[in-house]
Amino acid sequence: MPITDDVRKYGETVLEQGKVALDEARKPWFAAVGAGELAFGQLSQLPVEVQLRLRKLQAGATNLDPAHAKDAVQAATGKAIGAYGIYAAQA
Repeated sequence: MPITDDVRKYGETVLEQGKVALDEARKPWFAAVGAGELAFGQLSQLPVEVQLRLRKLQAGATNLDPAHAKDAVQAATGKAIGAYGIYAAQA
């Protein structure tokens, strides 16, 4: 009987160690998924931010001459494209 008890105890020990190892192996996966979700959230909000800035520029464009307004819109578009590229690279 003592051999059977020893085998059962070793089996339980191996099972518990396997559960702990599996839990530890999941942590990096969860971190990667969480980082991906965060990046996706940032990227999905970017078009809204660009639209808000464009509306703000259009509202303020009544006080500007057309050439200056065009330059301002192009500059804002360039900044938005640069920010999108940074977010996409981080994702």
